[in-house]
Amino acid sequence: MFAHWDWDSQVTDGQNKKLEGNIYTYVLANTKFCAPYYGYERIKDFKALVKQGMIRKEEYENFYKDIVNLSQNGEYFYAITMYIYVGRKI
Repeated sequence: MFAHWDWDSQVTDGQNKKLEGNIYTYVLANTKFCAPYYGYERIKDFKALVKQGMIRKEEYENFYKDIVNLSQNGEYFYAITMYIYVGRKI
């Protein structure tokens, strides 16, 4: 079994065509913005962009406040598509 998910969707092909299996997709959705939900942890990860100098601290703080506000108003939504391959070598 193989599973992968990331900030973007990724699927790769290979030369070994002697594999038999199926690919399934699963959409993980969060409507709560708090630990331990996946969306919460990923948005907290954006803080690393400040440390890397890719965005200003104020930009991150404004974004984070906006997400918190959405959550408090029951309007927060996060989703990510996961690909799961279940197979066996034939």
